[in-house]
Amino acid sequence: MAIEGAGKRLHAEQYAPFVFCVILAAFAVRTWVRNADWHDERAMYEASVRTSPNSFKVHAQLASVLYASGPASLNLDRALEEANKALAILDSLPDSHNAPDVYRLAGGLYIAKGDILHERDSSQGIHEYQRALQLLQRSIAIYRSERAENDRKGEAEWARRNPTVPHAAPGDPEADWMLAAVCWRLGNAKEADAAATEALALHPAKAEGYRQLALGFAAEGRMDDAAFALMEGGLITADPGLRSDLLDLYRSAFGNTCAITEGPNGPTFNLSCDFVHKQFCAASVELLKTVRDEGLRDQARKQKQDLLEKYGCPAGPLEMVLPD
Repeated sequence: MAIEGAGKRLHAEQYAPFVFCVILAAFAVRTWVRNADWHDERAMYEASVRTSPNSFKVHAQLASVLYASGPASLNLDRALEEANKALAILDSLPDSHNAPDVYRLAGGLYIAKGDILHERDSSQGIHEYQRALQLLQRSIAIYRSERAENDRKGEAEWARRNPTVPHAAPGDPEADWMLAAVCWRLGNAKEADAAATEALALHPAKAEGYRQLALGFAAEGRMDDAAFALMEGGLITADPGLRSDLLDLYRSAFGNTCAITEGPNGPTFNLSCDFVHKQFCAASVELLKTVRDEGLRDQARKQKQDLLEKYGCPAGPLEMVLPD
């Protein structure tokens, strides 16, 4: 309609179909060329950073896709390059208007880079771990600032900006457990314990938090606490990896004890062993709290009875969690 209107004003109606066809052909060619960019996620974001180089989102998305495409060092270096481009765009923004997930992503990439260097040479990787520590601390600070800003503006603003995050979420467990991981690598046991504990408080069903907590305890020589963390995590999350980690810990740290026995499906925990039984019962108390807090009181009562009658756990701690 616009082309025909212009043709009438210029007394050149006969050219209107030609102009329209040229425009249509140009868009068709552009569509055909653009189709190659949709070959896969990587191609799409590679094209996006060329057309939108000032968008932190496309740099961060490309970094994530590059890292997910494989552990090759070349991919990781390129992912770090893109993540740093995103950070350069964001860094001058105040925390209340920043993007914590980009800093968390970059922190994870620097941890991965540090691990690769440390594996080659145990004296390497410190710089990367320190950079990861800075980025993760910034990510957590940004998240908390956003949370405080939301408290001032109300839940509607938080829901608009963070549609996939629970409204009442007081923190980011992913950033916390990654912070714990890098603190262990840097030998900061106290800070690592605090970060892992915070992660578990935010997300008690996250297996990685228990694993990081156990690694920290083991690094300090606190093998009983490490075993308890894995036992508790295994019961609460039902993650088979934690069960395997606990078996490995029992073999390495308690190999000369009664901790492991042969079951019908292979090695398993020996609940007849006194210290294993104590750890199991103490961890079961935490499981009972989790089930109770989820509002599943009938299920919690049944579990309590099983713990008392089937496993012979002491009644006192269970009664404190779920009185009759």
